[in-house]
Amino acid sequence: MKVHAYRDASEECEPSKKENGKRNPKYQQSDHILQNACFVDTRTAPNGIDTCQDYYYKDAPCVCLEDATNTKTEHGRKTQAQNEWAADQRDLGTNPTYEEVREANLEAMKKAKPELQNAPGEEEHPAIECLRMVCDAYFLPMMDEETGEDTQVRTPRSGEFEIEPDEASVDLN
Repeated sequence: MKVHAYRDASEECEPSKKENGKRNPKYQQSDHILQNACFVDTRTAPNGIDTCQDYYYKDAPCVCLEDATNTKTEHGRKTQAQNEWAADQRDLGTNPTYEEVREANLEAMKKAKPELQNAPGEEEHPAIECLRMVCDAYFLPMMDEETGEDTQVRTPRSGEFEIEPDEASVDLN
């Protein structure tokens, strides 16, 4: 599995067409390891949300997945798992933390690539651990050191991101 910045997708993933112009059955799309929509208000925003302002979608870590949103493909299975998680998160009505987003997206990656799933009682697949470290190396330096993994990020399709007040800091007077 190749990890790359989104901007390098054409160099890392299989193209949609072969040199002879025919459809490439090995076509891959570059997919953000952590869903782009969790860090921006609009798909190609030049800056991230307030809690992750240095985020830029072209610099974010990605992997190559079999193309399409068809649930029979890697990309389709991952997208379906992400959509289900996002719907559940919207029902909660709260912003997820970076850690929650990271773990939900790594679970979605396991749906995309079943060979990365671990059986109950088994250790986590090393590739998942590696993807977690890649994400942390990219995202955590952008976030407030004090909140770290607990930094609020955006739920996809939830409108413009707004930081929710910390319950411990709400003035009850």
